[in-house]
Amino acid sequence: MNDPNGPWCFTTDPDVLWEECSIPLCDDVDITTKPAKDCKDNQLGVNYTGTVSTTDTGRTCQYWSRRYPHSHDFTYKLADQQNYCRNPDNEPLGPWCYTTDSETRWEYCTVPFC
Repeated sequence: MNDPNGPWCFTTDPDVLWEECSIPLCDDVDITTKPAKDCKDNQLGVNYTGTVSTTDTGRTCQYWSRRYPHSHDFTYKLADQQNYCRNPDNEPLGPWCYTTDSETRWEYCTVPFC
């Protein structure tokens, strides 16, 4: 129903049939923030924003904001992505990351399909 006074509900009080509901406004909620996407829609997975931070072989991902042990050009673009697997350059097999292993520059990550 489109009650101009807003939402209401029936009560369990035998003396009060109904009353308006007290629902707080969402003024302080940022509705532009998108929840993390914990799966990939397609093989590339460029829209993946989940929290997988280990590679297929179990290596820990290097933080994107760091340039050690592997220097790279994604420091500023992905600085806020912690050490989560991403696919910023459209690698054909999906999300990947630089590793913390100085002997292994980068590897793909296992991210489930949606």
